[in-house]
Parts: sequence; structure tokens; C-alpha cells
Amino acid sequence: MKIIGLTGGIGTGKSTVTKILLSKGIPVVDADHISRSLLAPGSPYVVELVSLFGEWLLDENGNVDRKRLGERIFSSPELRGQLEKFLHPLIKEEIHRQIEEYGAQKVNLLILDIPLLFEGAYWQSQVDETWLVDTSEKNQLARIMVRDGLSEESAQKRIEAQITLEEKRKLADVIIENNGTFEELGEKVNQLVLKNREKLEPPIDLSGPGMIV
Repeated sequence: MKIIGLTGGIGTGKSTVTKILLSKGIPVVDADHISRSLLAPGSPYVVELVSLFGEWLLDENGNVDRKRLGERIFSSPELRGQLEKFLHPLIKEEIHRQIEEYGAQKVNLLILDIPLLFEGAYWQSQVDETWLVDTSEKNQLARIMVRDGLSEESAQKRIEAQITLEEKRKLADVIIENNGTFEELGEKVNQLVLKNREKLEPPIDLSGPGMIV
């Protein structure tokens, strides 16, 4: 099974690439999705999180206020480090569980969608190839402000919380440039899929929006 690590900076379009891959039947293990599920209503880990950080992270319904949490952690490196120390082992365990599950299903190509792929050596050692979804700094900032309803200052803090795109470009095996249309992005992803087609079984359907047929 070939494992590809997919990453990108915040606001570069990584989630869009993931959706394109999923629409083509390519399995994706999504670290962000796992993280959200750990903090979902009813999760036992929410109780642990409150005991560690306090009730300020809960909304009026007793659920994790992700926007408030995001504002705090992106303005406090210390708090962000504490949260990562709590969540990352849980995320790591679930990622490996899903990898084993797909391996048992004889999947030939698997995508690991990991935002912090290049922030540490561990996940780089677990994949066969790395793909970076890249965009200009101007587009990145604008997308975050529009998507999350943030001020320029708040959006910039979130960008600065990750290593720079310039650094990530040096580490990536494949760079997917995303400064154009959805159709152009889809075509680039399709070309990458075509290069790996011989590793996929059964063959995937490559028709669809933004795809080359």
C-alpha cells in the first residue's frame, strides 16, 4: 500500500483537494476530522479537556466552542502546545488504526491528510510521498479572512502558528499550486491520480467536475 502524506498551509485549499480525491473513491485518513470527532458533543475527551484547561472553552450548551478555542490557541503558543500534547497522541492512535483497517482491505493507495505533516519528523517517516497544496501568501490571507470571518491580524496569527509555505515547499515531493480555478485545481489533482493509477485496484472513475477525461 502506497501512503501519501497530504498537507498545506491554512487557507491553501487542502480540504478542497481532499474532497476531490474522495469524490474519485480514493480513501483519505483526515487528521482534522479525527480531531473534531475527539471534541464533538458527548466525547469523553471533552471532560478531560475541561479539567485541563477550564470551562472557558465551552459554549452555553456545554459543547466545545471551537472558534473561542481557536482564538486562544493561536494567540498563545504555550496553550497551543498544551492542547497538542493532549490531542496528538489520540489522533496518532486513531490514524494508525485506520491505516491498519485500510491495509486489511488491500487498499493500494491511501492519503493521509495531516496539516502538521512537516512540523515534525514522525509523520514524514510514515509516508512514501508528500504532497503540498500551495498558494500565494496574498490568496492565503484573503481566504482565511473570508472563510473564518477573521480580521487581517487574527488571520495572520493563524498563518504564523505554522511553519511557512516557503519551508514546506523545500520538504514536499509534489507541489499542487492552487492560485487558479477549481477546475484547474481538479485537473492538477487528476494528473497526480493518473500517475498512481496502476497502483489502484479496482481502477477509479476519473470523470467528474474539474477532471481530465
